[in-house]
Amino acid sequence: MKGKEALGKKIKRALDINDLVPERDLIEMRGMSELTARECESIVHYSEENIKLALREYLLNIEGKGMLCTSYLGKIVRVEGEICALMIEKRWRR
Repeated sequence: MKGKEALGKKIKRALDINDLVPERDLIEMRGMSELTARECESIVHYSEENIKLALREYLLNIEGKGMLCTSYLGKIVRVEGEICALMIEKRWRR
């Protein structure tokens, strides 16, 4: 759709993280109820209120209600539920 900016691009622009996230989007959201994360190395934490994913060089913390991992195939994870907050942290590897 011409003239409409994708939600992921809006989030990156609003949070000023264009340099933080690589060219190929690692995170895609559909509204506030579905999130797809690519290049997922592992699920670090899993509960109905919080799911934490290790993505390449980042940790993605997803907070909400009724959180459910509905798919994990080929390093692609789909999370569904009432998403309230996202936090991206740089992973410091030793």
